Amino acid sequence: MMQEFDNLIVTSLKAIADNSNTDYPVIILDALDECSIQNKDHRRALLNTIKNWLQVPFNVKLFVTSCNDSDIFCVMSSIEQAVQQQKLLTGKVAITDEKTISDIHVFFERQLEEIRNHHSYL
Repeated sequence: MMQEFDNLIVTSLKAIADNSNTDYPVIILDALDECSIQNKDHRRALLNTIKNWLQVPFNVKLFVTSCNDSDIFCVMSSIEQAVQQQKLLTGKVAITDEKTISDIHVFFERQLEEIRNHHSYL
């Protein structure tokens, strides 16, 4: 799996770093809890690659959204020294109300600004 990670992720990020003015590319893994629901081995392999992001020789921001599934929580907890975690309790319902969406947007803007203020290297 590490070879696939190097081929797909590290090589791609190196190409971006070599050909871009971007200081910190952002990779978004949205709804990680919905990945490979039918195949637990695939999901476990994907979760194991998250630890590999700590070894990427480039400045990369990995933004992950997920429900609080136990296997995902365990992986994130194991690398908590490198993780800035923000909990947003929304329940299991779809968010469609414009006011709620606006509130969530403001929440993330403020949280990300706070992270930038505390970690100037980001």
